[in-house]
Amino acid sequence: MMGIAACRPSRCISMKTTFYCDSYFSWDTDKGLSNMRKHGIAFEDVLEVFSDPLASNRPDSGLANEERWLVLGTARDGALVVVVHVHEEMDDHELVRIISARKATKRERLEYETGVYSVRDPTPASEYTMNKRDEDGMCEEYDFSNAIRGKFYRPNRRISFPIYLDFDVLAHFRSIAQSRGIETRVLLNEILRQQMPAHIEPEPLDRR
Repeated sequence: MMGIAACRPSRCISMKTTFYCDSYFSWDTDKGLSNMRKHGIAFEDVLEVFSDPLASNRPDSGLANEERWLVLGTARDGALVVVVHVHEEMDDHELVRIISARKATKRERLEYETGVYSVRDPTPASEYTMNKRDEDGMCEEYDFSNAIRGKFYRPNRRISFPIYLDFDVLAHFRSIAQSRGIETRVLLNEILRQQMPAHIEPEPLDRR
């Protein structure tokens, strides 16, 4: 398969009276498939974690080659998950690269549910096993007791992530786009918008 981004890297813009802060997510395709086999979680299903205002965030200090962050929060289906990612703030948008994701352990869930926003009393947890990592560098368990709540939360976040098309599908629409002198993503957005409900106001097309 060949990948294209069906949505452009988004920007933080003001539309009418609402301020939108947009995020462009990416990940390695092979790692995404491996994560699905190993943990039963698709990367695109955990993007809502970054829209959880109560999500717990902490740096992953065990790796020196890049600055990684951990986020513990609720995914699209309501499951509590831990996501390892690299986060970069840009002038008009943010870039987030997903590295790994799994369901939270019982102790991680306890940390999420007994934070400062919970009516339950915190329960002391025994020492966490953070010295064993898998091939992607993710620990079996993390200590979120001193994590920051909502560090990467942005109200009205709009999510953009890669859509991967089969070769024949991509070749067909790419040929049409070239004949019209536009980018393939612009053509696909035009076609997909025709399937959207009429009450949804379309964004202006970027024909650069």
